[in-house]
Amino acid sequence: MNSKIFSLVPTNGTEFVGKLGQKIIFEVEPSIGLLKARESYLVLNVLNTSSDFSRTTLNNMAGVSSLISRVDIYSLKSGQHLETMENYDLWSAVEHQYLYQDKTNLRAMEGVGADCYANNANAGNTTQVAPVAADPSALESNLLSPCLKNGDAKYNFRQFITPLKCGIMRYWDDEKLVPLLNLLGLRIEITLQDPKICLQTLNARTTPAGVPTLNSIASTLAHADATFAFNNNDGTDQFITSTANCSINDCGFAVGNSITIMSTESAAGETKTITAIELVGSACKISFGGAQGALGGARTGVKVKHAADTRAYKVKPEFRVVSVQPPAGEVGSLVRGINYQFTTYDLFFNTIPSSVRKHQIEIPSVATKAQCLMTFIHTTSGEQDEDSSSYYTNSIPDNANLNLNSIQYHIDGRLIPVRAYNPKHKAEKIIAQHEVAKALSTINREPQDLGNADAQNLEQYTNTFMLARELARPPYVYPLAEAEPQIRLGFSANTGSSFTSRTLVWSKKVVVADPTSGIKVLH
Repeated sequence: MNSKIFSLVPTNGTEFVGKLGQKIIFEVEPSIGLLKARESYLVLNVLNTSSDFSRTTLNNMAGVSSLISRVDIYSLKSGQHLETMENYDLWSAVEHQYLYQDKTNLRAMEGVGADCYANNANAGNTTQVAPVAADPSALESNLLSPCLKNGDAKYNFRQFITPLKCGIMRYWDDEKLVPLLNLLGLRIEITLQDPKICLQTLNARTTPAGVPTLNSIASTLAHADATFAFNNNDGTDQFITSTANCSINDCGFAVGNSITIMSTESAAGETKTITAIELVGSACKISFGGAQGALGGARTGVKVKHAADTRAYKVKPEFRVVSVQPPAGEVGSLVRGINYQFTTYDLFFNTIPSSVRKHQIEIPSVATKAQCLMTFIHTTSGEQDEDSSSYYTNSIPDNANLNLNSIQYHIDGRLIPVRAYNPKHKAEKIIAQHEVAKALSTINREPQDLGNADAQNLEQYTNTFMLARELARPPYVYPLAEAEPQIRLGFSANTGSSFTSRTLVWSKKVVVADPTSGIKVLH
């Protein structure tokens, strides 16, 4: 059978503004034949459209998949709902961390960052991890927001390629041709993510020793209380930033950026626009126009941040599908009906309130062919952080507001394990990671990277933390629908804020396609 490649464009437009809820719709006609899903892929051309040319990059873990909040798949002709992948971008971030040891191709094709981890203990904190920020000195971080030698922003559409990570597309199963004829074609709806969640702002480089640290992001970032003098030699205000051997491209700023400069003497600060960037020795001189005002003279406790959060993007998508036309003699057998089984997940939300020491997560799943459970916990307070969204990093057991110290499942009247384990205890970290490894194996995935093993990172959860439980080992499945599953959590202190939990129930689903009774999905 000969294969053909079709490049499909969305039916509802060609260029889309990145905002939460914006949909991109592809229609795959049944006449295409049989779909080679493993060889089909999305092409996403992405443009940084920040109003003041603020330099941003894709989330370092999810890459270009961070732009996709949700995927819904329907039968094109019948309208029957087949699959929903909520929090598509979160799962992509998790997958990239755990399932790839060598992330070279992910960086080149999907725009994953140079450091594909949620957290890093080496970020100035040896007792607790901190989110991994986007380093402008890394080539991968500059793909979306490169600068010219004079500091001018040079933002053009940048192309990324990624598979469509869905069950219908055989992403977690053995390769088989997708029977478009039986499914009556596919309608694929891709919902875009909020730019304030999926994009990270590039950090500015630090100053030489003895000069207060400059950071392009955090208005509350504490700096050394050293004297910092702004000069006015050529009629413009200036400051020097970066470490040695810094280029203009990796200083974190661009001409046109609107920045606010504050100090102990001027707490309200003044907002300026960067007018020029030039290399002076091994550092970058940042110039901004206008009168000095409150900035004149020596200042202490200096902070530099973006004046406003202007993260924004556009995307021009394509869906390139590889099809196989069945021989004429086999078309009749195909249309007689088929049972098409695939692996996917359903998502269940739960809120963990503040000021509790114990909490039960109820999972009202109707899956009769369940494989495993995976749960992620995060606080909403950092979802829109410019350095890295808490939506992707999630909370670790040591989080000062969470203090998770007990995990136990209650399924079908049984406590699993018999004794609850403490993921916060470093000696029991291996139990938590072993549970993750077993759960991943049920969906035909073996973990390749359980976290950063460098220095003090070895004792920390540097990958996005998850609770996991294997329900059945392949090829077997578990009837979860009548088991009334719960996750019982305990905390060493009252939770300091409310948290959201997301539980993925992985299962086998079957699409029954019959020419007389139509199409239906069995859970």
